[in-house]
Amino acid sequence: MQRAVNKKKDSILKNDLINNRTANSYLLIGDEESCVDQALKFIKSINCKSAEKGEFCDNCRVCKAITNKVYAEMVFVESKGKADFITIDNIKELQDRIQVHVIEAEKRVCILKSAEKLNREAGNAFLKTLEEPPGDTIFILTTTNSHEVLGTIVSRCRRFFVSATNINLQIIKDEFYVGLRNDIINILSANLKDETIIETIENISNKIKKKNQGVKQTSLILLNLIESFVRDLIVLKECGFKEELIFNKDKIEIIQQAVSYYSFDMLAEIIDIILDKKQKINYNLNFKIMFSDILLRFSVE
Repeated sequence: MQRAVNKKKDSILKNDLINNRTANSYLLIGDEESCVDQALKFIKSINCKSAEKGEFCDNCRVCKAITNKVYAEMVFVESKGKADFITIDNIKELQDRIQVHVIEAEKRVCILKSAEKLNREAGNAFLKTLEEPPGDTIFILTTTNSHEVLGTIVSRCRRFFVSATNINLQIIKDEFYVGLRNDIINILSANLKDETIIETIENISNKIKKKNQGVKQTSLILLNLIESFVRDLIVLKECGFKEELIFNKDKIEIIQQAVSYYSFDMLAEIIDIILDKKQKINYNLNFKIMFSDILLRFSVE
C-alpha cells in the first residue's frame, strides 16, 4: 500500500533540502508553537525514508517518533525551572549528546526552543558549538523575537520566518480587504517618502471607520497582509522566484520591482515588529500609531 505523503506546506526549509543547501543552523522566527511545528516537519523531511526528498509520510516509525518527540536522533533543549532560562548545564548536556555519532538518521537535529532564553554563560558556550558544528548535526533555534537573541548566534544561523496564520489571500473574499491589500502593496512597492505613507495610513483608517469594521479584526488582517508582502520579499531575496512560496502571486511583478529597495536585515526587523504587534493586539493599541510604526520603516530615508 502506498503511503500518504505530507505536502501541506512548501517552505524555504524544504527548498534547502531539495537543492542540497541545508545549513548547519537555522533560526526560526515566529510564535513558539508554529516554530516548533515547522522544526518537527523539517526533521521528518530530512529523515523519513518512506517519501521523496523534501517530503515526509507522517505514518512511518520515524515520523511518529518525531511527532511524539521520542526520536533517538533528535535533541530538544528548552528552559526549565522557575528562572525560566536555558542554563550552561543544558548546553553541556547538549554538547555531550552530539559527541555520539548518528546511527540511524540522515542527520541528527537539535531544537533549541526560545533561544532568547539563553543566559549569557549558556549563550557563549552554545556559540562555540555553532562555530564548530558536527557534520552530522543540524541546529534549529526558535524565537519570537530575533533581536533578543545574542547577535553572534543570529549571525551564524540561516533565518527563516514562520507564519502562524498560514496566510492565504484566497480566503479574503471581501472586496474591502482585497482593496486594502492592494493599497498596502502598491504603497510599499513604490519606495515613497514618510508623508505619503502617513497619508495612506490616514486613508486606510478612514475607510475602516466608514465601513464600520471591527478595529481589532481589521488590524490583525492588515498585519497578516503586510507580513505576507514582507515574506514574499524575503523569499525573492533568498530563493529567487519560487511560485509555490509566494503569497501574493497576482502582485509578483510589483513585488519583484520592490526587492532592491529593502535589505534582508531591514525586512527581518519589520517581521519582528509585526510579530510583536500581533502578540499585543489585545492591548488596545492606537491603530494609526501601530501601523505608522511598521509602515514608516519602508520609507525612503
